[in-house]
Amino acid sequence: MWRVLPILLATSIAEAKKPPPPTKAQLAAIQLASDWLATPNSPKLTGKPFFTIVYGEDGKVECNAAACLKDKLAAKGKPHLWKRNLGGPLAAAKLKILDDKAAIVVELDEGCDGTENQTLVVVKNKKVTAVLAQTTACSE
Repeated sequence: MWRVLPILLATSIAEAKKPPPPTKAQLAAIQLASDWLATPNSPKLTGKPFFTIVYGEDGKVECNAAACLKDKLAAKGKPHLWKRNLGGPLAAAKLKILDDKAAIVVELDEGCDGTENQTLVVVKNKKVTAVLAQTTACSE
């Protein structure tokens, strides 16, 4: 019996840490972010006001206007709900848009291969209201 107890305890802890499945609104936001990234700046999918900022590997702003997003945005990875972890220039900027409780933030993060591209797409009222991205150095 004492051998089974640690296994049951470990299983229940792992289940407790598992995030809940996305809601319908969150799934819709993930789909909207994917659609928007396929056709950036689509008037049908873009909210007003719209805010964007893209930081390069050197930490400097490469783009802060919708017009340059197509050339500067390197969104890679599978879209998922943002886990609220942030480093690099986006963390230093402390953007209030990420604290909006009415918004759903979708993240694309391709992982680390010496550099890491992280893109956050903010969805509010069924429109993309902000796109934030950064390329940072990383080590596995």
